[in-house]
Amino acid sequence: MTDTPHNKPTIPPGGHVSDWVTDPFAPAMPPDAPPDAMDGIERAARVESTPRVKPGAELTEEIRAEIVGRAEVYQRATGASRVDLARLCGVSVYVLGMALQGDSGRQGERNRRDDVLRSLDAALAREAARANAPAKGEFVTTGVAREVFAIVKTVDLRGGMGVVYGPSGIGKTLALRAVMAKDFPSGLYVEINDSCKAPLHFYRTLLRCIRTGSALPGRVAGASHNEGVCTLAAGFSAIVARLAGSKRLIVADEADALPADTLNAIRQIHDATGCPVVLAGRPLLVAKLKRSQRDERIGGSIVGRICIQRDLLARSQKTGGRDGERLFSVEEVAEMLGKYTVRIERGAIKFLTDLANLTALGDGVEGGGLRYAISVFEIAMIANPGKPLITLEMVRQANRLAMGDDVTAETDRQVQQLYAPRTA
Repeated sequence: MTDTPHNKPTIPPGGHVSDWVTDPFAPAMPPDAPPDAMDGIERAARVESTPRVKPGAELTEEIRAEIVGRAEVYQRATGASRVDLARLCGVSVYVLGMALQGDSGRQGERNRRDDVLRSLDAALAREAARANAPAKGEFVTTGVAREVFAIVKTVDLRGGMGVVYGPSGIGKTLALRAVMAKDFPSGLYVEINDSCKAPLHFYRTLLRCIRTGSALPGRVAGASHNEGVCTLAAGFSAIVARLAGSKRLIVADEADALPADTLNAIRQIHDATGCPVVLAGRPLLVAKLKRSQRDERIGGSIVGRICIQRDLLARSQKTGGRDGERLFSVEEVAEMLGKYTVRIERGAIKFLTDLANLTALGDGVEGGGLRYAISVFEIAMIANPGKPLITLEMVRQANRLAMGDDVTAETDRQVQQLYAPRTA
């Protein structure tokens, strides 16, 4: 089959993907059979890891100068330091510096320099491949994001503690980062990981966040040093001294990973400073908060301070005889995919929307949701390099590659369940 306007849709010049999805539930035209998805990914991997200089090839002065020149261009374009370049090559800064400076005339040092330049050439090739890879779409305000925005703003206005929870992959973290960057630039965002679970480590991480003045996690380092505090009392006192009366919003993301004593430490910070606090995480977070009521050290002190608690799947559930809403609409997914530089078949968009909504099912596939749907789409692009149109069959193959045939069959069953008539 050849590509014609009759069998493959196109986006009008200047149009947008969401404008193009006029009939999202119409069956897609049968696409040409794409190459095996794994073959495409293996080709992409070979391109990424192939340097300009073949292993073992003799380096001329012209080639050496070209590699050094490309390294300088890379540094100017990315702001990378000599230390960053050395890490890319797997050598020390001193060794890299000697290689970039030039040939001393000694054969042994010349050979060593050429080895380093080959490593640098390969590293630059990998970085160029990554830079040219499909970029992730910009933030899109989905229904989930609107709920997160509303909850965060309510907690800030009321000055209390709030809880927002839902399964992984539905866009909680993206929405939290977006609302912090847009509306709370002086807020304090801490994404919980193993470096800050214990109370003292959390205090140090929060102090580091206060010191940097950043609400974005990418600019808040992990707990690599003690921020000048060595005891719980010192950490708590330092935080209160810096935050009391400031009303700065504190957000603890992935808070379901926190033990009860750290959750109580956050409650104490809220009480002592008056700062509003949002705890975000998976449903396990709510179970932990309930259990804390039976903890003699904590009692009902945390739960009693929660002014709003929201299950992000609530609107997708059937209540009062009414069917629930989809977490993500075809138009929302289309808008997110519209940030990429390829066209997408309408059947592919609908299939990806179904994957995004699977997490709303009680027995939904683990790892489903918006994050998984976008991942499947990116696998389809990588597996089909240079293709101007991503088809339904391409994303189906990407889903099979990501999940395996057995789980894919379960996915198909659950997609059918999305459209099954709901009974009371």
